[in-house]
Amino acid sequence: MINNLVNLVQQLSGKAIINNPEIPNEQNNTVIQSATEGIFKGLQNQAMSGGLGQILNMFNSSGNNSISDTLSRNVQSAVVSSLMEKSGIKSGIAKGIASQLVPLVLSALSKHATDPKNSNFNISDILSSLTGGQTKGMDIGSLLDKFAGNGDGKLDLNDVTSFFSKKSSGGKSNEGGIMGALGSLLGGK
Repeated sequence: MINNLVNLVQQLSGKAIINNPEIPNEQNNTVIQSATEGIFKGLQNQAMSGGLGQILNMFNSSGNNSISDTLSRNVQSAVVSSLMEKSGIKSGIAKGIASQLVPLVLSALSKHATDPKNSNFNISDILSSLTGGQTKGMDIGSLLDKFAGNGDGKLDLNDVTSFFSKKSSGGKSNEGGIMGALGSLLGGK
């Protein structure tokens, strides 16, 4: 996933990085790499700290892909940190780059991942990358379809609980349900 993300950032970095007079041309590739690492780290942090629902909403199959302000802000913060730490960019410049680049990249990532003709951005692979492989074997498509069809337009704990309890054997409620299913996903016991 990281290679595809690097390519996406390169394609979208024109105004924020390539044509930015604050970034010397010889630093463009380093800054793109730092921004990519920040985006990945921001998404990874979001997935592992209880914000997986916001990431799943980005990929909802109803066509109403939604990038929350919280997700965008958190990823921007990770990009700013990465740019400052790895590329030595001053805070104000890093914030400007992040505020221009992150919304574009998240929107493009969402669009590419939900395009059935684009095999470079598979939702299951993206989530597996972000969670360190903990989502392997999960039926992400069904999970996303459930969230898209719930009628309230939001992905929340009730949706996840409902999804996992319906997936239990024999149609009975799964007592370990969400905690058992999400425990390994989120790095729990």
